[in-house]
Amino acid sequence: MFEIQNEASTYGWENYYDYTNNEYTVPSQSMWRWKFYSAGPLGWSDYNSEVWLLYAFKNEKAKYPINDSEWDERIPASLFYADIFTDFPEHVQWQTWTATEGTSTSGGTVTTDEPGFSYADWVEDRVYINKYTAQYEDYQEVNSDNSEGTNNRIFRLGEIMLDYAECLAQTGDITEAVNVLNEVRNRAGLCNLGERQDYKVESVYTNPDTDNSTVDFNDDYGYAAFENSQIGTLEDFMAVLDIEDMKETAFECERVIDLRRWGISRDDSFLQRVKKRSYKYYTNFNSVRAWVPMPTDDVNNNPNLEQLPGW
Repeated sequence: MFEIQNEASTYGWENYYDYTNNEYTVPSQSMWRWKFYSAGPLGWSDYNSEVWLLYAFKNEKAKYPINDSEWDERIPASLFYADIFTDFPEHVQWQTWTATEGTSTSGGTVTTDEPGFSYADWVEDRVYINKYTAQYEDYQEVNSDNSEGTNNRIFRLGEIMLDYAECLAQTGDITEAVNVLNEVRNRAGLCNLGERQDYKVESVYTNPDTDNSTVDFNDDYGYAAFENSQIGTLEDFMAVLDIEDMKETAFECERVIDLRRWGISRDDSFLQRVKKRSYKYYTNFNSVRAWVPMPTDDVNNNPNLEQLPGW
């Protein structure tokens, strides 16, 4: 362990043991991490979504309604929020409380602010995660111990299609890249990109953590370049793919891989978009740590090997 600490110190890291000590919530060696916070009084809140993702999903309505809803079918599969049963009348989920009722998992009702608890934040405005959780109606009867046996998918068709669309765009065939992306969108009930002008909905998220800065999930993500059957540039397509990929693979642990491949962790325009929608993560992110450094000995022993930038 002493050798590990010595090796770690050559990279400018803090004490090796700090990595597993909750006293240091943002140690310098952190690159991308799960961040702990206290759960709310309603329970079921140890794993939440950022609110802006719901706004991203709601930047257009479905062309092919599924399950009697005008919205993207991926929303209830991914998120649990105050209006889910209004937006998706046929959605079935074992949780019986709604945001307006504020019924906790223990059966009590929370209706007012309490010490350390904002009713509006935890009950009315918070967005929870449905993907990979037990949503089905008889959950409490068959899993009274609150366990969940859903298998995580490592690689699935939707991700393959998105990767294929990206490859086509990067090799110059943006038209076919759009066609492939449209297949993913159509499966969720959405129109082709070239028809978005007929289905898009104004969706602007105001972030209270950044002096109410706003992010527009239509204008800020390149969609206009493909509306009315236009074919935009590679830059336009990658901006669209950025948000389309998040919708399709939300919470599947693919995001960090995409960001590394795209090489945009040092791109200021990307970081500014992140800052507007999720300031607390932007302020804790250091683009140098998007990649781990190469071993010092390897770099020192090979004059042709250059250390990664910033290390």
